[in-house]
Amino acid sequence: MNDQRVMFTIKERSIGFARKEFKNGQNFTVRLGTEWAKARDIKVGDHITMASQDREEFYFIGKITHVMICDLINIPKSVIQANHQADMRDGIGLVLGLQDYYKQTLIASDRVTCVGFTPVVDGSNKLPAAARPPVKDVPSEHAITAPIDPGAGYVN
Repeated sequence: MNDQRVMFTIKERSIGFARKEFKNGQNFTVRLGTEWAKARDIKVGDHITMASQDREEFYFIGKITHVMICDLINIPKSVIQANHQADMRDGIGLVLGLQDYYKQTLIASDRVTCVGFTPVVDGSNKLPAAARPPVKDVPSEHAITAPIDPGAGYVN
């Protein structure tokens, strides 16, 4: 029997999501501001727990594929189209979704952090509860960082 297990270290922090909606493969989430991204030491290649906003429900382990800080107007089209929420996969939907979530009007020069990730371990059936990383005591701020070349890693 050929047992091929993938081993990796999971960072003890999580990204919270208001809606449990993800695509197969590459996903992106766009977060308003940069303060939460700069306050954490998470880099491309890290494995992070993806959970509900209140950290009560574990969704999956995701591998961070991209981290980019830019102006709202400069988010690459490929990032918008890969948003984890279907209704935010075009420019208008993204802006409306962010405004609804953050309860404020956005302008083109607002700074955002775009985080790319792919699901690695499905939380619903592939990772025993006892093996899941802790998520309840993680600060509620959205966590991810690692400034990279804004053009790096994107397929247009």
